[in-house]
Amino acid sequence: MSNILVVDDEMGVRESLHVFLTSEGHTIDTASNGREAMNLIENKIYDLVLTDMTMPEMDGMTLLKEIKDKLKERTSVIILTADGSVQKAVSAVREGALDFIVKPFEINRLREAVDNALQRERKMLMAELQRRDLETAHLKQLNQKLDRTVFELSILHEIGKTINSTLEINKIVSIILEMARQTVNADRATLVLYHPETREIKLQLCYSPHDNNGSEELNLTDRRAIQWVTLNKQPLFLEDVQKSALFQQYLGNTEKLGSMMTVPFKRKNQVLGAIVLSTQGGQNRFAAEDLFFITTLANQASIAIENAQLYTDLQEYFADTIRALVAAVEAKDTYTFGHSSRVTQYSMLIADRLEIDPVEKRRLEYLALLHDIGKIGIDEKILRKSSKLNSEEWDLIRNHSTIGGSIIKPIKFLPSGETVIRHHHERFNGSGYPDGLRGEEIPLFSRVIAVADSFDAMTSLRPYRDTMKTDEAILELRRCSGEQFDPKLVDLFINAFIEDERS
Repeated sequence: MSNILVVDDEMGVRESLHVFLTSEGHTIDTASNGREAMNLIENKIYDLVLTDMTMPEMDGMTLLKEIKDKLKERTSVIILTADGSVQKAVSAVREGALDFIVKPFEINRLREAVDNALQRERKMLMAELQRRDLETAHLKQLNQKLDRTVFELSILHEIGKTINSTLEINKIVSIILEMARQTVNADRATLVLYHPETREIKLQLCYSPHDNNGSEELNLTDRRAIQWVTLNKQPLFLEDVQKSALFQQYLGNTEKLGSMMTVPFKRKNQVLGAIVLSTQGGQNRFAAEDLFFITTLANQASIAIENAQLYTDLQEYFADTIRALVAAVEAKDTYTFGHSSRVTQYSMLIADRLEIDPVEKRRLEYLALLHDIGKIGIDEKILRKSSKLNSEEWDLIRNHSTIGGSIIKPIKFLPSGETVIRHHHERFNGSGYPDGLRGEEIPLFSRVIAVADSFDAMTSLRPYRDTMKTDEAILELRRCSGEQFDPKLVDLFINAFIEDERS
C-alpha cells in the first residue's frame, strides 16, 4: 500500500483518479491546487504525487519545484497534462518529474505509469535502506572504536591522577596492573621493577587464573620475557606464542599460552621495569591496538614509577637525617634515650586504629620522632636536673615545643609540621601550652603524640621520679581522658597497646 496525492483543479478528475487508485490498493488524498497540496505534503509523507500542469494559485510546475526543493528525491511526481500542454510536460520531466500522462488518459497507461513510479520508489527505498545499513554497520564499528578509545583515555586519565595523588609505589603498581589486565582482557598479568645497575628483577605484583591475590611468584616464562625486553629495551609482542620462533628461542615451551606481550617501563632510555600480559589457550588473542595502548600506558606509568622511586630514596635520606637529629637531642639527656623511638612506636599503634592514609602515617612517624627536637635549644643542665625545677626553668622547658615548631617550619617535606610540634603539649580541656587550645582545635597528630609521649614518660625512668608500671600508666591515661587527652585516642591506644602486648 502506497500513499498517493492527486492534485487537479477539476473535481471530476480528482474523483475518478481517487476511485481507480483506491481500487488498486493505494491510499489517496486529493488537492485542488498546488498550495493546498503543499499544506498536505508538509504533514504527511507521500510516495507519489499526480499533478495537473495548469491550476490556480500554484500551478504544477511550481509545485514540482517546491517538492524537489523540500523533499529532494523522496517523492516521485507524475505530470497530468492536456494535449496542448505536452511541451510543458516534457519540460517538467527535465525539471525532475518522473513521467507525464496526457489527458484524457487510458487506464492501462495510468496503471503502468503509477506502477513504474512506485517500483522506482521501492528500489530507491531499498537502496537507501542498504546504504543506511552499511552506514549503520560502519557507524557501529566507529562507535566501538570510539568506546574503546574513550575507555582507554579514561584509564590513562586514572593513571595520570595516580601520578599526581600518590607516591606510594605499591599503590601505583596495583592500579597500573589491574587497569592493564582489564583493558586487554589478559588471563595473567605480572609487573616487575628492574635495577639497571645490578640487573636485579624484583617482582612487585602478579595475577593469574590460579592466584588472583597478587601473591604468585615470578615464573620462568615471565622472567625470560622480561630479560628479553630489558636487554632490547623494546616491547615483545607474540600474537600466537606457539607459532613464534622467537618464543621458542627466548621463552621456552609453554603449551597453555595463547598471546603474550611484554612492555618495558623506560625513562631516559633506562629500563625501570616491565609488565607482562598473556592469555591462556587459543581463544583470546591480543591485537596491535592492545600493544599500542599498553605501550602508551607504560610510558605514562614510567613517570609515576620513577617519581615513586625517587621519593622512596628521598624518604630514606630524610629519615636518616631525622634519626641523626634525634640522636643529637637524646645525647643531651641520657634519661630520654630511646624516648622518641618509643613515642613513634606508640603513635603508629594509634595511627593503625585510625586507618590513616600511608603518606599521612609516614608524616606522623617523622613528627613523632621529632616531637622533642626543640630540646636541642634547652640547656642540658636543666634537662638533666634531678631536683625540682623552679618557675624560670619550667618556662624554659615549656618553650621547647615552640622552639621545635620553629625548627620544623622550613621543612617542606612535613607540611603543617610546625603546628603539630608546637601543640603536642596542649591539653584537651584547654589548660595546656603554649596557646591553650582545646578539643579539636588541637591538631590530630598533636593529640596522638600527646598520648604516646605521656605514656612513655610515665613508663620510663626519669631523674625526678620512679618508673610507673604499665597498668598504672594505663589507669592514669584513663583518669586524664577528656581532661588532658582526647578520650577517643586514649581508648584506641589502650586497646591497641594491650592487643600488641598479647601478640
